[in-house]
Amino acid sequence: MLRLVVMFKRILVAFIIWKVVLLYFALLAKEWLPLREIALAENFSIGLPYLHWVWGNFDGVNYVEIARGGYHWPNFAFFPLFPFLISLGKKLFWLHLLHSGVLIANGALLLSLVFLYKIARLDFKEKIADRSIILLLVFPTAFFYNAVYADSLYLLL
Repeated sequence: MLRLVVMFKRILVAFIIWKVVLLYFALLAKEWLPLREIALAENFSIGLPYLHWVWGNFDGVNYVEIARGGYHWPNFAFFPLFPFLISLGKKLFWLHLLHSGVLIANGALLLSLVFLYKIARLDFKEKIADRSIILLLVFPTAFFYNAVYADSLYLLL
């Protein structure tokens, strides 16, 4: 039992540090990089603060639109499980679709980290398992796991 608590504590600490670093870079991006209207989700940016809708741009818009109204041109290229879970999260927890998507993406990532840790512990020591978690989170494209993209769900499945 104590070993499980230690494992969850290590994973949660790494996850929280990763989230703080992402928040820091999102704030820096707001100050240093100009926003391009073509990539923005207009329906998010109207009523939500920047740090909410910044995670739902590009493909996130398509996932939320599928969750809201189903498939229509041009969003046929997206698998249905992630939009279904977004819609389900909205209905169960009365969340905005964007918040539901971020919650599902981060929940899937946390579960993925638990599975990765346990798989690494089958063959290696705790130090290697910890390092595998950290390396997954510091990979340059790991910020996609925080956004309203299906990548973290793919990783979990």
